Amino acid sequence: MCNKRICKICKEEKFIDEFYPKKGGYFTHSCKLCLSKKQKSYIKDGEYLSVYQRERSLRENYKITLAEYDELLYSQDGKCAICGIHSSELNRSLAVDHDHRTGKIRGLLCNSCNQGLGYFKDKISNLEDALYYLILHK
Repeated sequence: MCNKRICKICKEEKFIDEFYPKKGGYFTHSCKLCLSKKQKSYIKDGEYLSVYQRERSLRENYKITLAEYDELLYSQDGKCAICGIHSSELNRSLAVDHDHRTGKIRGLLCNSCNQGLGYFKDKISNLEDALYYLILHK
C-alpha cells in the first residue's frame, strides 16, 4: 500500500498520516493542514467560520456571494471605507454596511464605524449635529 498521496488543494505529495482517515480505510482528498485553513477561513465575533458558513451568512443576510464580498474588499484595498484601518489589523472581518430600508450595500466597515453609524440611526442630521458638537468643543 502506498504511504503517500497528493493533496487536492495544495497539490503537494504528503505522507498518509497528514490526511484524515475515513471509513473503509480511505483518507480525505485534502491534507489536514489545508482542511484546517479552509475551516478557519473567516473570523466573526472572535470565532472561526468555515467558508461554507461565511458564504451562507453573506447570502442570507446581504444577498451577496463570498466572491462579491472579496471583490468589494479588494476595491477598498482591504480597508474600512470610513476610518481606513486595514482588515489585517482587526480581530474580525469587515462588516457589510447596508441601508436597512432598501438593503443596498454601501461598503465594508470596521466594527467601530459600523456600530457608530447604527448609533446615529443612519441619519445625516444626527451625524452633522455630532460633527458640529465636536467642532464647537475642539
